[in-house]
Amino acid sequence: MPRLEYQVIESHEVTFLEEQVNAEIQEGWVPLGGVNMARNEPGQDSGYYKGGERYEIWYSQAMTRRRRLWSRLNPELMSS
Repeated sequence: MPRLEYQVIESHEVTFLEEQVNAEIQEGWVPLGGVNMARNEPGQDSGYYKGGERYEIWYSQAMTRRRRLWSRLNPELMSS
């Protein structure tokens, strides 16, 4: 039975999330549902600062991939 892999990609910037998702699609990953957007409540530490500003919005995308099918279609990628 094919092994289903799952990952979540997160970013504070939509453009970076788009770049990462597009790169993962090229590797055989498929977006699962839509993009999720979460906002930290005031006073919560997001843990990410850029240019002295605290980012309070996180974007994420869940992705899946069936390993056996992908390895059969792209055997050269499985050697790494």
